[in-house]
Amino acid sequence: TTSTTSTTTTVPPDGDPTPTGSSSTTTTTTTAPPLGRPTAADPLRVLLIGDSYLFDVEPGIDAAFASVAEIDIRRGARFAFAVTDDDSLDVLAAARDEHEPDLVITMFARFDQGWLDVRDRSAEAQAELEERLVEAFAVLGAPTERSDGAAVVVVGLAPSLTSGIDRVPVDRTINTVFRSAAERADHVEYLDPDPVVAPDGEPERWVTIDGAELLVRKADVSHYCADGAARWGQAVGDLLARLSGVPPADPAAWWVGDWRDDPRYDDPVGSCAP
Repeated sequence: TTSTTSTTTTVPPDGDPTPTGSSSTTTTTTTAPPLGRPTAADPLRVLLIGDSYLFDVEPGIDAAFASVAEIDIRRGARFAFAVTDDDSLDVLAAARDEHEPDLVITMFARFDQGWLDVRDRSAEAQAELEERLVEAFAVLGAPTERSDGAAVVVVGLAPSLTSGIDRVPVDRTINTVFRSAAERADHVEYLDPDPVVAPDGEPERWVTIDGAELLVRKADVSHYCADGAARWGQAVGDLLARLSGVPPADPAAWWVGDWRDDPRYDDPVGSCAP
């Protein structure tokens, strides 16, 4: 494994709904193998697997690739999904067999962090979770009738707040476990979420990136609003450009669109109100 640097496209300047230009952010990852350059006739099939955090992100990723014929995005979010669930490996295997992906991007973490929390984040619990993740990555990356196996990118847990009245930052020990599991597995890399939606490393609803004020999180400061989903659309575009050579679509073409009217960005009602 090695460290790599990724580039994130600039968000729109404050008051301008369409992005312009680009800026660099650095993330530490383990290198996934090059996926070759797909074509419109044989597109790269990308499966998104995760929980309700991913559910909120999916429309932004879809929008980012709506005009990119070489990339085929497949949705697979499941509410309350956790890799520590007894049936999680069966769920992952079924999704793999249904979609036969070339690349899997995972965004599940919050419930598994909760699993760690009730076990006091002990070394034994972390080791057990790491083993489970290695198993999960092997399931997702296993060969199918369509392909010789998929690469996996595991997205870490972004800075978030706990629920309840006295909310505090969620512990993110799970990101250390993600990194360790990715280093052990073949064709797996870890993607740091902080440069995408929390550049200061703190849980905030609003973030400022290149002078743009973006409402990235819902009122719970955990789930995502449309700006947060758009940021993930950009990040996945940059990721796939690196792994496949397919350039991302210009954000000016998709940053603002009907996808932002998706009901999930008003669930609960008012959760994405400024």
